[in-house]
Amino acid sequence: MIVERNFKEYTKEQFSKEKNYNAILQKVKGSGVMKKKKILSIAAVLLVVVIVGAMAPNIYANIKWNIEFKEYQNRKVDYGLASINTAVDEYETNIDMDYIYQDEIGVKLEGLLITDDYFKMNIGVQLPEGMEVQTDTFGYNFAVYDENNNIYGVFERLKIGEKNPTIYWKKLYQELGIDYDKKDVYSIQYQDSCQGASVVTSEKGYLSTTCSMTSEKGFPKSKKLYIRIFDIGYSLYDFDEEARKMLAVENRTISDAEWILEVNVPEEFYQREMIELKMAEEIEGLELTKAEVTETGLSVKVKHEDMMKIIEEGMNQPTEEFDEAVHNAIHIEDEAGNKYYNFGLGTTGNQGEVKMKFDINKEQITEKTYYICTHLRGEDKKVKLEIK
Repeated sequence: MIVERNFKEYTKEQFSKEKNYNAILQKVKGSGVMKKKKILSIAAVLLVVVIVGAMAPNIYANIKWNIEFKEYQNRKVDYGLASINTAVDEYETNIDMDYIYQDEIGVKLEGLLITDDYFKMNIGVQLPEGMEVQTDTFGYNFAVYDENNNIYGVFERLKIGEKNPTIYWKKLYQELGIDYDKKDVYSIQYQDSCQGASVVTSEKGYLSTTCSMTSEKGFPKSKKLYIRIFDIGYSLYDFDEEARKMLAVENRTISDAEWILEVNVPEEFYQREMIELKMAEEIEGLELTKAEVTETGLSVKVKHEDMMKIIEEGMNQPTEEFDEAVHNAIHIEDEAGNKYYNFGLGTTGNQGEVKMKFDINKEQITEKTYYICTHLRGEDKKVKLEIK
């Protein structure tokens, strides 16, 4: 009986529901932990793969950029010094400088003019003997900044058909350590419009070129300027006049070197007086908000009730038709009836206001009488411009 009771107690203890439940539960829990560890390990691996996959384009982009920037740092560069001769009145030739040569190409700054809202420079280019270029498409890239790393502007010539832009501005910003808004990379530049290099005169082996920039906020009065000239070249193209279609375009770069010209700017260079103008009488629908004459021309800002409509319609018009509409809406005439049309039409930060520039300088404005002419509400108006 004692053995039987002990056996019953033993079997009851070994095979009790509570003990079996706890044992099973412990095994299940143990198995769950192992499975959980395996699942977490797999998830971690997948997460790493996803993250690496997502980061891969940025990683490769950074590697590519580092290679490009390294090549940029190792580019062919030569330096030249220029000084402004304030005794020379003609800004086209007010610079003292010798040619700087690379790849048998000589570059020098020949003339410089800076007003509050206008920058213009003349660059002379000496070509190798026997080299011929297409003068109507000849050009180069340029960048201008000062001793305080104020970026006047960066311009890169259009290369139709080339897929990979050089984005020189980005390299320049990094080189100079300039912070910028990645959503608006050009906002730190003072220029709001650029006119690329164009050939003014050409002789055998020599080209005189000019390029300009305008600035709504105004260029700083810098003590030292750095002008970079690079990617000199031209384009060849085959254009079907009848079909108004480009058949073929070929870019030709004649030098991938870079010229950096350092210019010392004396204080008296900025001591220029401008002449302010006003209308002799009002014209309904037209407000002249600014009219200033400098050595470079007449700068005008107007609010013309039809101009915004003309600009909007011009987006779908041929260039000739748009220009004719603008010229008809507003232009300048002198006392002899000669007409002056704007070059460099643009909007400003003010609602409904546009800016224009006319080829009329200070000397002309004091020698002749000029009129602002406009077509408004079906009528032609002509009002004299007077010195304030």
